[in-house]
Formats: sequence, structure tokens, C-alpha cells
Amino acid sequence: MTKRRMKSMDGNTAAAYASYAFTDVAAIYPITPSSDMAQHIDEWAATGKKNIFGETVQVVEMQSEGGASGAVHGSLQAGALTSTYTSSQGLMLMIPAMYAMGGQFLPSVMHIASRVVTSNHHSIFGDHTDFMTCRMTGYAMLMSSCPQEAMDLAAVAHLSAISGRYAFMHCFDGFRTSHEMQRIEALDYEDLRGLVDYEALKDFRRHALNPEHPSNRGNNVNPDVYRIEKDGMDHADHIITVSDLTRRTVIEKYHQDPAKVTTVHNAVIPLSQEILDLPRRTGGDKVVTFLGRITMQKGPEYFVEAAAKVLASTPRVRFVMAGSGDKMDEMIDLVAERGIADRFHFTGFLKGRQVYEMLAASDVYVMPSVSEPFGISPLEAMQMGVPSIISKQSGCAEILSHVIKTDYWDIDAMADAIHGITQYPSLHRELQQQGLAEIKEITWEKAGRKVVDIYRSVIGVKS
Repeated sequence: MTKRRMKSMDGNTAAAYASYAFTDVAAIYPITPSSDMAQHIDEWAATGKKNIFGETVQVVEMQSEGGASGAVHGSLQAGALTSTYTSSQGLMLMIPAMYAMGGQFLPSVMHIASRVVTSNHHSIFGDHTDFMTCRMTGYAMLMSSCPQEAMDLAAVAHLSAISGRYAFMHCFDGFRTSHEMQRIEALDYEDLRGLVDYEALKDFRRHALNPEHPSNRGNNVNPDVYRIEKDGMDHADHIITVSDLTRRTVIEKYHQDPAKVTTVHNAVIPLSQEILDLPRRTGGDKVVTFLGRITMQKGPEYFVEAAAKVLASTPRVRFVMAGSGDKMDEMIDLVAERGIADRFHFTGFLKGRQVYEMLAASDVYVMPSVSEPFGISPLEAMQMGVPSIISKQSGCAEILSHVIKTDYWDIDAMADAIHGITQYPSLHRELQQQGLAEIKEITWEKAGRKVVDIYRSVIGVKS
């Protein structure tokens, strides 16, 4: 172990010194008597001081304590070790985000120079009403009573948060400890580097939100529904899912053995000749269609925003949103705000033959779903010879090759794809012909045989 150096510093400096070592991002907002911690972090980052990972801390000063805690939550979700520093009523404003971070087992660390919470904002009485008010948020609590402990336990808080994937409050008396000067043993960053649980840190970063590896989290799941679903899965001999996306959800969210979960993708029934012979629209404006529930899950706002981008540069294109849902009024307002109401149409709910009549009148089909277990509508569009654009976050993206795939949020890529299909006949024709050939191979007969094989395997009957 490196020989420790003796330094004179107060509790705020000691806590900040240890905290800087483990911090990727610091979201700060000053409040007495904790302000010096944030100030030190900001100064060290400005001069290029490195943490134990060889990086300079990224510091963001928000416009309120509530904003700082929200930034901490978002940064942790993105896989960055994130810290903040606060006190008294500032900590009270962080409580909503603390419930989320504590409940989601994020390695958040807050350093708190305690001060009374009172209606008299001039009071600097140093009691513990602030952090004791937060004891129900799910945060673990560590208490320091002198500058040496402030440094040592600050490090313990960060190391424990990483290894245990748990949120921590590190607290000490405002003024009494935060501003008390002592000569203390300063921890060496090289020693701290060797104490980190790098496997736990790697796992934390691996679960970070990433548009290239989408995941669903933060849902307000009905506990009764979840209990019923999980109980059924726990007692099942085997589970069949409609996509690998859904399979991952079953394994990760319902804690099922991967060996008992198998994907069998959905398929389509061949269309009747009557449907195939529906009259096709020829000439006139190109028609781009969204068909489905107008809800958050289906991403209708991304369709509207992409439409606005297309119409800004591409003439003679019309957009249709076919369906109904709780966001329909919001979408009508958004279309009006973007100034494209004269080129955008709402049909309301369609069913049966109406769906295929709409597809027969379309040149492009778009499914910008935010989260879609499978999504069978693009397959139906392809059956009707309509080139399709689908989100990468849909289950059907796993089996479809002759479609254009974009991230649901990438409205620029979506707009480029719409422009290309509507303006370049060769691209439209290629996607149409290859799509028709591809969809003929996606049959329920093949899916059914896979299901039968799974049943035989479960009951021990050889194929």
C-alpha cells in the first residue's frame, strides 16, 4: 500500500477528494453548507484532474436541486457513476428522484452536509432532519463525525455502491464537520483503484441504456398482473415467445431459465384472391401510411415528425394515420403545429377488409414502434406489395430482411427512407418484389411445426 500523505483539510474537502476518485459525472447545485464540495469537484475537473479510471469528471451545474437529482438519475441510467452534493431543503427537493434510484438499485452516492430543515431559511442549526427524512427512500446511510471519517467513509460509500449496486447517502454535520479543519491521512488514488469491484462495475455499465441495445425499464407494472404472469411462467414446463425481444424480457424481467424459453416467430395466412384483387390506386400523390393503435408504444409522434421533414422538401406526398387511441388528439394538434394538416389525414379505426383497402391505396407502410413484441402489420403490408419501414425495436425486425429498418427515434433516417421509396421507382419496385418473395416463406405451417416439436420435447416424445 502506498504511504499515505498527511494533509490539512476540512470535511467538505475530504469528502470531495474521495468522491472525485469514483465519479464519472457530477451533477451539482450549490447550497450551504455543502457548496464547497461541488466547488472543489468543479475546480479539479476544470484543471484536468483525473479520477481513478484515468478520466476527468464531467461536471454539470443544474438550475435547482431537483434538476441535479434528475440529472444524476439519468446519468446513472446511461451507465455513468454519478455523484451529487447537497444539504437541508435541497435534499428535500431530491426525494422524488431518490425513490426512483433507490428502487432501481442504482449505485448513486450523495454527499450531504447536514442542516436543519425549517421554514426559516436563514437557520443554519446543524441537526439531522434533512437526511433522516430520506431514510424511507431505499438509500443506505453512512455517518461521518470528523474530516478523516468524511474521507474514509466517502470512499466506502462509493465502493459499496458499486459492489452492492445500491444507493448511498454519506452524511456529516454541516459546519461542525463540513468546515472543521484537521490534519488527516489522505487516501491514495492508486490504493483506491485496487479496491474497486470491476466485475460489478462492468455489469452496471453493461445494463446501461443504449439505443443500439434497447431495453424496457421503469415501468409502472401492476403487481397483481406481474404476479399472475410470473406464477404461470414459474410453473410452466416450457415458454414460447413470439420474438427474441420478448424472450429477453421473459428471462430478464421474469427471471426464467433461458433453457425453458424458445422463440417461435409469428407468421401470416396467405391472402384470399378477393383481397389480392382489390383495386390499386395509380397516379397522383404518393401515400405513406401508419396503421395501428395511436398510443405511446406505437410511436405515432415520430411518424408525424418524419412526415414534416419529408414534406419540407418532397412534393406530392400524403400521409395517413389509420387507427385510434389515447394520443389521437395529441397527434392532430401536432400535425397542425407542424403546418402539414393539408397533407395529413386521419381515418379513425379500421377493421377487416378496410385494413387491406387502406394498404392497397398505400405506396409505403411505416411502423415506428417504440416497443413491439412482434408487430404483424408490416407482414400484412408486404403481402399487399407495399414496401415497409419498421423500427429496429420491433420483434419482426428479427426475421424481415427486405424492409428498411431505422431506430424509432431517428426521424431523419425515417424521412430519408420515405423520400427514397416514394421518389425512386427502382427502390420501390425492388422492396416490393423481394418483400413479396420473402413473405411467402413466413408461414404458420412452419411456425406450427416448431411448436409441435417443442411440445414433443417437453412430454418426451421423439419426432
